[in-house]
Amino acid sequence: MTETVGVRLHSDLIRAINEISNEEKAERSVILRKLLEKGINHWKLEKALTAYSKKTVTLWKAAEIAGVPIWEMLDILEMKMIPFNYDVDELTRYVREKYGKVI
Repeated sequence: MTETVGVRLHSDLIRAINEISNEEKAERSVILRKLLEKGINHWKLEKALTAYSKKTVTLWKAAEIAGVPIWEMLDILEMKMIPFNYDVDELTRYVREKYGKVI
């Protein structure tokens, strides 16, 4: 299901969108949807990383918030040099619940 949304944008943003549209040879609406999706995904990831860093969520929950697999979240934590605050028992429990066995 889709819905039409009207929004006012500054002329600088319009120019940037038009530039991307021309470069990608795609309609502005397609470019806007892609940019919004990327922005939303980035926001979710930052929210998850902040909560994980503050130890208010587990690794499992942070991955869920970010919409990525737990293994990808581990890679992101390493890349961003965020300390790993997860113990082996929690990880074993997650893998067992998710996959039915410990790999």
